[in-house]
Amino acid sequence: MAKQHENTITTKLVDILNRMRSTWTLEEQTRPFKNNQKCPDIFVTELGREPVAIEVKLDGQNTQDARKRQWRGSMGSKFI
Repeated sequence: MAKQHENTITTKLVDILNRMRSTWTLEEQTRPFKNNQKCPDIFVTELGREPVAIEVKLDGQNTQDARKRQWRGSMGSKFI
């Protein structure tokens, strides 16, 4: 049930972000990393700027510090 709520929040957040800046490309549940199965909830790209990965979490799930540690080692410069 929590994953369903997270997906609903992710979709609504993408809708909000799309209206904020027309030059952003937003992708949900993609695998932007080479040789890695990590899949952020939202991956934001814009020509000439660094990409941003967004992970949506509800309170009570993984703590923010634990998620940071999990993603920190996997992101590096492994973008496609």
